[in-house]
Amino acid sequence: MQDINTKTRFACPCVVLRVTYVFWSFPLSFRVSSMRLSRFAGLQPLRRLLSTATTTTAAGATPVVNRTQYSAKAGALTTTIQLKRSLPLANGGALPSVDINYARFGNPTKPIVYVMPSMSHSALVTGNPEWVLPEPNPADPRPNPAIVTTTKHADRTPPRDGREREKGWWEHTVGAGSDFGIDLNEFHVICASPLGAPYGSSSPVTVSPLSGQLYRNTFPLITPADQARAHSYLMDHFGIKRVHAIVGSSMGGMQVLQFARLFPDRYSRVVACCTTARTSPSTVALRAVQRSAVMMDAKYRGGLYPMEDGPQDGMGVARKFGTICYRSREEFDTRFGWTAKPSTPDQPSGAGSAGSGGGEFEIESYLSHQASTFQTRYDANCYLVLSRCMDRMDIGAGAESYEAGAKQIPRDKQLLLLSVAQDALIPAKEMEQLASVLGSAGHTVHYESLHSMHGHDAFLVRSERELFNSRISHFLNHTVSDGVQSVRSYVTSLSNH
Repeated sequence: MQDINTKTRFACPCVVLRVTYVFWSFPLSFRVSSMRLSRFAGLQPLRRLLSTATTTTAAGATPVVNRTQYSAKAGALTTTIQLKRSLPLANGGALPSVDINYARFGNPTKPIVYVMPSMSHSALVTGNPEWVLPEPNPADPRPNPAIVTTTKHADRTPPRDGREREKGWWEHTVGAGSDFGIDLNEFHVICASPLGAPYGSSSPVTVSPLSGQLYRNTFPLITPADQARAHSYLMDHFGIKRVHAIVGSSMGGMQVLQFARLFPDRYSRVVACCTTARTSPSTVALRAVQRSAVMMDAKYRGGLYPMEDGPQDGMGVARKFGTICYRSREEFDTRFGWTAKPSTPDQPSGAGSAGSGGGEFEIESYLSHQASTFQTRYDANCYLVLSRCMDRMDIGAGAESYEAGAKQIPRDKQLLLLSVAQDALIPAKEMEQLASVLGSAGHTVHYESLHSMHGHDAFLVRSERELFNSRISHFLNHTVSDGVQSVRSYVTSLSNH
């Protein structure tokens, strides 16, 4: 653990900004006074709205078919809006309009926590229907009307095996109860699928308003700063001026850090885990190998592959390589067997056997499983767009230097920065560097390098929920004005025991 700028922080407690919380600030047409959530003290279960495809269009707006939306046997409620607003891009050009897929959770009368997902994740931080807030669907009388599509949302393609919808990607961190990092009894959570991902927001698998066809390989180059601006558009749409906190890990953390410097008046606290403020050449090298695997697949076809017959072999190799980076040598050597499986007469040992099935070693079977689950749910063009997007993470972009860009985050903000010592994808020293720069400039920062054999993916692993949840919950606590002091006191109590 490392506390940044501890001396400065404790010498001047009187200068801590009192946090202003934003309560239910959606337009009146979106307020539902009778909405109830189970597991909230004194409240009744909510009645969910589960239409499979309902579109409401404001006067004069042109309906848009969102081809990334599918009905499923079961699905949590998400909403896709198309904002009639151009999104300028950091590398030039612009999206003429922006699709944003989002979901809301928790208690709408409480402070807002805005969660920004990583590359592989949608707006569904939790799929528990009791905690998903339904979206009324009235005609929108405001300027720049949005097209609102309410649907049971699945992945890019419907499940092929009849399985039920997948669970939310952060269900062990976002839920109702004090043991969660983000307690839905205490917060109103908003999560939007990131720009470029195949989950409903503008991406290669959404329709270009200019051509009327899927963007596919014509989708422009984007950066985490562009994704952050898209999140600001959603806040603008709902009239949200300021949220209690912005939270993200991995690519979500990149979006959070860019949002923190670009929109300094729109949040009070920052949580960034397992991420970086500037992508290193070494990490670019790792992703370059993954991209090559996808583009070398004959079925990639320059990005113009049939949607039902994409470069799955290349995607599988990319995922296997990524999984090695997302976890750690310590985990693999502890978790999996060290000896090969016995060969059988119908599967003799040899160079060809490993490619025909799960592999000769237990770890090969694990990697094959990770590849097969990813191949069927993720679009290759989206993968390439987001891989290049993360490579372009640079908090100093547009500023004189890395340090100047970081210092655009105001000193009155509170930041919780968490890295993992065993992270092979984004080394802990990169987050430590950001914490050092901010701390030396007088920012209120708590930084820790945590230990987990699960490496980069530790924030997603249920067995590590206490490691992250305890720190996040203490930091976000809206009943105290000093989240940094709250988490520091908790960490100190651990060392005392």
